[in-house]
Amino acid sequence: MNNKLLKLTAVMTAGAIASVSLPASAHAEFSNDNCDIELNYDLTVSPDHIRIIENDQTLVDIYKDQKLFVKGEEIDLDYSQQSLVTEYSKSIRQSIPEAGELAIEAVTLAYEGIQVALGEHADLSGSREKFDQLEQKISDKFSDKNGHYSFRQGEFTFDGEDSEIDRMVEEIVEDMMPQLIGGILSNIGQAVANGDGDFSSIEQFGENVEREMELRAESIEKSAEEFCYSLKKVDDLENELVASNTKLIYMDLISVKSHHDEIQ
Repeated sequence: MNNKLLKLTAVMTAGAIASVSLPASAHAEFSNDNCDIELNYDLTVSPDHIRIIENDQTLVDIYKDQKLFVKGEEIDLDYSQQSLVTEYSKSIRQSIPEAGELAIEAVTLAYEGIQVALGEHADLSGSREKFDQLEQKISDKFSDKNGHYSFRQGEFTFDGEDSEIDRMVEEIVEDMMPQLIGGILSNIGQAVANGDGDFSSIEQFGENVEREMELRAESIEKSAEEFCYSLKKVDDLENELVASNTKLIYMDLISVKSHHDEIQ
């Protein structure tokens, strides 16, 4: 997942919980412990072609999920290689909308964390609009544009030159921090005014928020793990193809680095 979205989710979730449970010891965790996914080359996908590109030169072209060209030369495939190429091509096509769904889920989780914690203490209408715009931008990136997609070398989730998404995330984080701090001060002030320093009600509410956010975090962690597993299988297919023919060395497109010894 894009590191900016992880930052947004982690900051907002942690901040939301802190704003209602500052005196409590409980906490919620959201981590990106599953894997890092990077592209070793540029990637373009169209209804008929999957192209692996470096410096505007097409290294690999898979045509209609069947025919394989390396630097313009059609590669003769045996039955096993043909099966691998077809599975590989279809897996890449399937992974693109999955990446978008995961990114949107992270944005939704971040906003829900703020809403649960600050709903009574802040006007979230402006932030909701910005979250909606961010979700739409991500959706536009990964939605079916007549089957055409383009990704730069580096992170699989976003075009490396798409700075607009990064800017939108940074703006949301910067805009929401004052409201998070205000929520903390508001809850402390109410506790002092109503309970003479008794923070038990805040602790109880904080525990409720923690439970809600842990459920949401578990959901996105599960989705992230499944996505990592899917891309790990694509990486394995690449390795099989490269091992079967030295001409296929340029098919080493996706690198998946697991943060666990093994992705279950």
